[in-house]
Amino acid sequence: MGSRFYLFTEPEKLDTQVAAQAFGPAAPDPLTPGNDRYRITDTHPLTGGSADAVAVCDGILCAQKDGPNTLSLILKPSQAPPFESPVVSYFIYKGIDVGSLLNSSGDAVLDDSVTDAPDFIKKIATEWKKQNPDLSGSRAALGLDRDANLSHDDVNQTKVFTDADPIDRLFTYPHKTVQLPTIAAGDVIGSFMGSAGFEIVLQRLGYAPKLALARQAENHISVPSLAADNGGTPWQADDAAFFAHWHAKEQVLAYMDPCAFFGAFVQAALYKTSAGNADKIKGSDIYQDVLKRFFNCNIAYLDIRNNYSYSYNLFGLYDDTIRFVSHSDANQTNDKNFRSGSWPILRLSVADVPGSRKKSLHRTKLRLPVGLSTAPAVLVSKGYVATLGPEQPKYRAPTIAADSTDPAFYQPIRLAFAATQDGAQDVFSCSYTRVNIYEKPHASQPAAGTLDVAGGNYLDGLFRLRDLRLDTNFAGNGLRFDIYPEEVLVDLDGHYGPTYSAAVGIIEDTNYAVLLAFPCYFLPNSSDTGRLQTAASWANGSAPAPTDFTLWLKSKFPSTDLTKATTNSGTPNALDVLIARAPQGADRAKLSGVGQLNDYCMIVIAKADHISLLSAIEADNHLNPSSPVFLTTSGTATRQDTTSSFTYTDSTLQATGYQQGSSASKISTFDKALNKQALQYADI
Repeated sequence: MGSRFYLFTEPEKLDTQVAAQAFGPAAPDPLTPGNDRYRITDTHPLTGGSADAVAVCDGILCAQKDGPNTLSLILKPSQAPPFESPVVSYFIYKGIDVGSLLNSSGDAVLDDSVTDAPDFIKKIATEWKKQNPDLSGSRAALGLDRDANLSHDDVNQTKVFTDADPIDRLFTYPHKTVQLPTIAAGDVIGSFMGSAGFEIVLQRLGYAPKLALARQAENHISVPSLAADNGGTPWQADDAAFFAHWHAKEQVLAYMDPCAFFGAFVQAALYKTSAGNADKIKGSDIYQDVLKRFFNCNIAYLDIRNNYSYSYNLFGLYDDTIRFVSHSDANQTNDKNFRSGSWPILRLSVADVPGSRKKSLHRTKLRLPVGLSTAPAVLVSKGYVATLGPEQPKYRAPTIAADSTDPAFYQPIRLAFAATQDGAQDVFSCSYTRVNIYEKPHASQPAAGTLDVAGGNYLDGLFRLRDLRLDTNFAGNGLRFDIYPEEVLVDLDGHYGPTYSAAVGIIEDTNYAVLLAFPCYFLPNSSDTGRLQTAASWANGSAPAPTDFTLWLKSKFPSTDLTKATTNSGTPNALDVLIARAPQGADRAKLSGVGQLNDYCMIVIAKADHISLLSAIEADNHLNPSSPVFLTTSGTATRQDTTSSFTYTDSTLQATGYQQGSSASKISTFDKALNKQALQYADI
């Protein structure tokens, strides 16, 4: 049976929201005026004052206090929805009644004899009593001992669960006595008290949520407001205050409106639990039975990203205006300023988008503003183009070019938003769409923009050095890795390889740190035009034994020949390189569910060198500590291997970040030498 997903509570007990309770832009806080705020806790009043909290899917559960009498429950999912969806790190339930899980003293879970205790709590109590004389201290089985006072057993007695530590540490820390409970989809996991708060945290590189988020009853993102202009002149992308403001607002893209998440189930079955009974909600009933209880039920979210998985115009490569065109009448258009909502994601109503509804989709076309490339790649990675089901590659990854009749915009792409009829009116049914626009280094790209880090090498901007790092290895594991579904661009067109949207990650084994990128979706290019989408990406993981990562990786690709060779052998410049080859005549699209190994991009660095590299970046006063730092290249040269006939390129690696410009009010890119080389073999 496939993955089942449930609504987070009993739908009939959700009262209709008002704007102040809904996910999205919020009114300024009277206590901190002068800030723009974005509410990430979606809250519903409840009929009768209480309702069951229901596990959205299978996963692992941990509790934290978020008030005197309430808890936050953090569900780390072990399943993904049966359709393209942003990867969820956590579902967080806010305002859970302590008394629905713990005894009156708060020290122990409810006894298994308590009739209305959730089944998973009864199971915890039963197992606890097998090993202990009573239930005293059993709150630890819910993770409630993982508070700001718990120390690691090292020399410094390091506090491991402070508000500034990552939420994920709740699930990865090697607790000596208890394991967190596993939960099945549809399980009742507690009771909301007074109102039902719910948050969806997405997996996004550089935006790992901190424990403070789990210990507050409600959460907002707050960013100092920006004046409408820069002293009477329009803001420029390299104005320091402007860039800092919009870069700070990028953090909203690490959260998702629950209304849009559950709205996506118009294309699949969603289940509900009411009075202990599980029932299916058909996709056609999602709007009436679920979404209409949300204030944002008629909002379509449009998230447009660039090569590096930031909002598409953070680096000033484009105009802010995008254009919608009716799918059936090119004269019906509407221009929207992407930043008009003051946050880097656009909230649309049906009146904003020329087009028409056919069954469950409102069809339209989107024209993106011309940037640096005459022929960028586009990928609609989340959302709809022509159907509610799987899309054809030619629609999901269309080939576009500049339009000579309208040079400000690229040619239009097809797009559609979930829609329905409410009374006599066509409306959007809340949804989330992600469109990536990729400036390809090998597609006639002119000189880079002021803040752009892209050059002619596919490595430029692929890895964010400051963000790609692992948490403290408290368990002493010999192999660890974190993978992020960032959808960044890898363009190997100039190296006889594919062009693809990539997940990125970092791996550490006993001796090395590996920066890794691998295909999520192949894009057309001049040398490889026929490939389709690959399977889902890896999950994060670890292994206790000291394991060589390259051997572990080879085991996942039995059809790939992975060998190690030494270039410039016997000279002071001798270097070991990995060479991955597919068998001759192999079907490139079928070798593995996650692409083939010789499509992967890996930068292998000795662990000690990686630590030194990161320390040097942090110590450099030129690099803004709150801005991204990218791995880039300089001085690429073509060389001949002295021990074989292979030709390879030798690129000098550097770190590129942002510094205060010649004027204090401006910023500019800054390149920091890393004294490292990257050897790249092509067509071998």
